[in-house]
Amino acid sequence: MFIIGGSSTVRGYDDMTPFAYGTKRVIASIEYRFLFNDMFQGIIFIDAGNATSGKIQDLSKFRIGKGIGTRLIIPGIGPLRLDFGVDDSGVSRIHFNIGQTF
Repeated sequence: MFIIGGSSTVRGYDDMTPFAYGTKRVIASIEYRFLFNDMFQGIIFIDAGNATSGKIQDLSKFRIGKGIGTRLIIPGIGPLRLDFGVDDSGVSRIHFNIGQTF
């Protein structure tokens, strides 16, 4: 079962209350990175996704999250991600993770 919504799928949505789940999923992410130096990056992103147990045909059910973020690359640990995302309703959330999603 796939769960969609939150920091590892569609940023801007709450990790604890996914907006879609099912046996099939489609996720798309576009991210543009600004490389400031070897340890620090800034990003802008757009994520979209949906999950269902039937056919994924209705594009109106896809949700979109967008926002900005930073990456701090720590040798031996990897990137620390801090993202500020906004969902379709205009609600904003902050996501913190270690590692890249893709």
